[in-house]
Amino acid sequence: MRRTIPAVLASLLLLSPLIAAEKIDSAALVIERYQQMTIPPGNPFGKDRDDRLQILQQLKQTPDQSVSAIAAALPNLNDPLQRAELAEALRWFPNPQSAALLAKLLNDPDQKVRGNAIHALRMMARRVDRSGGSRTQRSGPFPPKVDGLVPHLIAAASDKTDVNRVVAAYALADTLDPAAVPQLRKLLDDEAWTVRFHAACLLTEFADASGLMVLRNALTHLLDPANQETSGSLHTEMLLNSMQRITGKSFGPIPMDPGLMSDTRQAAAATKQHQFLMQTWAQWWAWEPQPR
Repeated sequence: MRRTIPAVLASLLLLSPLIAAEKIDSAALVIERYQQMTIPPGNPFGKDRDDRLQILQQLKQTPDQSVSAIAAALPNLNDPLQRAELAEALRWFPNPQSAALLAKLLNDPDQKVRGNAIHALRMMARRVDRSGGSRTQRSGPFPPKVDGLVPHLIAAASDKTDVNRVVAAYALADTLDPAAVPQLRKLLDDEAWTVRFHAACLLTEFADASGLMVLRNALTHLLDPANQETSGSLHTEMLLNSMQRITGKSFGPIPMDPGLMSDTRQAAAATKQHQFLMQTWAQWWAWEPQPR
């Protein structure tokens, strides 16, 4: 029996509340399915992680409900990896509700959860997109996706772990907010060398030379063969660019991190150029007045 157009429309109207209810519940259902996924002991990555994230990707289909669903699930998750992955998923929803939830996760007992929360807040608060040790600006300035997050990032810069304090320093620099400068200056006295180093480098992006002595000490540190394996070429690239930025001096082109080059010949040439530049800077510092 053929149904008339008005009858079809009437049927759709009757079904619409059910469809709406299904959409509202779908985010919670996705979270429930995610919680049922196995996490192999000692192997949180690999295909199992891909499968878990593939399920969480479905939250993007219901953005209006997903943040609430994640907020409801987090207090019941004892596995820190699950909390960390849900914090990671929150970056897909750049809104005040998601940001408020991430701010709460800055107090999570697990380092990875806090780190993912800091990174997600960075993506929502940044006003510029910079990459690599050269901090090459790819885009921006642009408005932040969520306003008012700088105080949370300042708080994150006091995280218990040095790796999270470094992430917070990057996040503060990317906000382009003048309030980031005092906090970055505080990090110049951090107990961890890597935190002091990144704070000094990032301050040069604000034309602030407060970390000049830290940069000079970093030059000595990186030239020491004993520190080559732990420091890495990315630190060298960042240091060279930072010193050039703050002093206005250039002793030649600065190659990208050789560790990221696929061509071994180019990598070898880049490493040689890095060493030449580092030695040249060391000679320059030898006769320059001591920075204060």
